[in-house]
Amino acid sequence: MRVDRRLDDDVQLLVRLGSDRDPVMALRQALLSAPLYRNFPGYEAAGAVTVSTFIVAGQSDAEDLAAGEGYETFGLAAVGRLRGLGYEVVATDVFEDGVPVPFSDRHVDVVVCRYPEGQGLYEPALPKAARKKVREELLPLYKAALNAFEPRVPSEQGE
Repeated sequence: MRVDRRLDDDVQLLVRLGSDRDPVMALRQALLSAPLYRNFPGYEAAGAVTVSTFIVAGQSDAEDLAAGEGYETFGLAAVGRLRGLGYEVVATDVFEDGVPVPFSDRHVDVVVCRYPEGQGLYEPALPKAARKKVREELLPLYKAALNAFEPRVPSEQGE
């Protein structure tokens, strides 16, 4: 979590929808990452389910970022709109092997919900039926969060 970054309500966030445009696949990734959010205040017990986004300066910046990163489509939403829908919006850094990934300084997570306590970590060791149950419970919430970024815009890369 980046405590140095205040996210004003008018800040625009881009959600990418390339290979992860399928909400079920995107949710699976979010569930696998949920334990990483145990350091967020209020989410210590089981972590959080989030939508990964990036700060953009506007439509042109969004189009450039989407095309440059190979996103097929993207959606935009203002931080204030997301907060108005009840989501927590948190600036976060993303590291791979201890090194910040490209655009890490622009990364923001939209917290959809807490990972369900008592369900067990969403990992291959969790029985398939239990993983399916967690997905089925959370998919409507996750789709609603993704829908906050409608309408989708095709990127130049995806055309």
